[in-house]
Amino acid sequence: MINIEPNQLYVTGALILATLLIVYYRKKIILALFKSRFGSFSYEYLSKFYSYYFEILYPPSIRYEPVYYILPYFKEFKPQHELSTSSKIDFGGYVPGQSYKDFYSQLGKPNYISITDPESEDLKMVVSGYPRKVYNYQCTMLFFFHKDILVMGQYLFKKEKQKIDTQDLAGKLQANYVESTLESGKQDFVIKDVTGNRIHFRDNGFDVAVSVFNPEIGDLNEKISSTVAKNKSFSGELANRAASVTF
Repeated sequence: MINIEPNQLYVTGALILATLLIVYYRKKIILALFKSRFGSFSYEYLSKFYSYYFEILYPPSIRYEPVYYILPYFKEFKPQHELSTSSKIDFGGYVPGQSYKDFYSQLGKPNYISITDPESEDLKMVVSGYPRKVYNYQCTMLFFFHKDILVMGQYLFKKEKQKIDTQDLAGKLQANYVESTLESGKQDFVIKDVTGNRIHFRDNGFDVAVSVFNPEIGDLNEKISSTVAKNKSFSGELANRAASVTF
């Protein structure tokens, strides 16, 4: 007959209980570790959360996969009109191509977030959105980050929620950067500074987008091309899954 000490029973029972709890709460424990290490708004944490629950914790900032959203600005960009400025172009004080590790501690919790497809190996983007009022119009201020690098910033003015005078908005924007403005009625133009940073103004009929970017950022074009090529190799399935994350 085997004699088992009461203390041994307690230890064995505690180990079994601890194991069961770890198995039961495994996902929450892993998420807590990711959140602690990478941060609440990091791609690593958000993509891990999505892999477990097929959703993210915030309303989407954009309705499309971020790679395809920025693609026209970096691979197919052909503005109708271009102006030059001696003024420095930035996005609310943030410069495309720069790293901002303390971004969220400065700007705070975003109201909207979208991410690239968790299966993407090249671009790991987080798109954070904040409601703002610019030139007396309501808009969403969108920050497109790859890791800690600001890829693009965009002021998105929704026409469905307000009446927007496009000529007024375009005129105020141009007046901040150039002396000779374009003739009224131009709804697709670019302002470029000496460092290659650009502001793209466009009215597509449904909303007005004012985008700040630099198509010459590091190896971004290569990463975009690689991601798109891999998406196509999946016959669109990867892109469709990505859209479900951000819609």
